[in-house]
Amino acid sequence: MAKSRQPFLVRSLAAGYMTGVELDEHTHSWHQLLFAARGAMTLRVRQADQLGDYVVPSTRSAWIPAGTSHQVRMDEPVQMRTLYFPPESGLSRCVGTLDVSALLR
Repeated sequence: MAKSRQPFLVRSLAAGYMTGVELDEHTHSWHQLLFAARGAMTLRVRQADQLGDYVVPSTRSAWIPAGTSHQVRMDEPVQMRTLYFPPESGLSRCVGTLDVSALLR
């Protein structure tokens, strides 16, 4: 008999922003995959071991691990999409960018 497993939860958010909107510095308790379905954003990360800005156009996404302090600025009108993954999921603890596949789009 197959062993019963806890479901893997994923949360999502979709929002639209005008050029120049800045989301104040904040953190999340879940890992975040940030994506611009349209437009481009700048992600500013302020962690002791990872400092810097990441440009996130519609062809890329940004991975933001749980507990990472970050700020987002809209460089043009943006249709933002976000997926949140539970911190116990075992996913990467490093900030980075990823190509956006046709499935994610």
